[in-house]
Amino acid sequence: MRGESPWMLQAEPAIREYLQITSSLSCFQMLELIPILQQNKLPHRLNRATAGFTLAEMIVVIAIVGILAAVAGAGFLGWLARMRLNSAQHTALQAIRQAQMTAKLQKSTLQASFREQNGKVQWAVHPDNTVPSIWNTLEQESVKIDPDNTTFYKDNKNSLWRVQFNHKGNTNGQLGRINLTTKTGTPKRCVFVSTLLGAVRTAADERCVKK
Repeated sequence: MRGESPWMLQAEPAIREYLQITSSLSCFQMLELIPILQQNKLPHRLNRATAGFTLAEMIVVIAIVGILAAVAGAGFLGWLARMRLNSAQHTALQAIRQAQMTAKLQKSTLQASFREQNGKVQWAVHPDNTVPSIWNTLEQESVKIDPDNTTFYKDNKNSLWRVQFNHKGNTNGQLGRINLTTKTGTPKRCVFVSTLLGAVRTAADERCVKK
């Protein structure tokens, strides 16, 4: 019997078996196999070795991929909501600090105001005896003010929550927090003005809920 070439040794077992059989045939015997080869009537073991996936196997694979995609999608949406809330919380924190620093620089009483207008959260920094004509709007449209857990002073006349700082940067009145959340009510982010000296800090989730 002829020796096997290196590439034949690396072939799949079924293909190797087929090649071993055909390599020992004469030219006339090979000619007789041509009609069979043209009709793809290869040996049964060769057909099994080169067969593709069955319909059942494809359905199982698609189902597994669908489940993994659903789990990953839910996790991504949760992560996206938290990132949007974190960004909105940072904006609220900067607005409050801006009011505090400007009050000390201008030696006057300034106010950081927050409200919802047309479903969007807005904020403004302005003197305490004025109503702002220009408001800044949060870029995160899915974020809203949580009125049940916001404890800043509520100005019902002007439909806003506010915190004031005097010329020393101390709070000028009620302490409290602005609470931000999503349309579903979770998660939560808040900014506290927690001392009369004007200490400002942030918190998240259960620490933003009234007790």
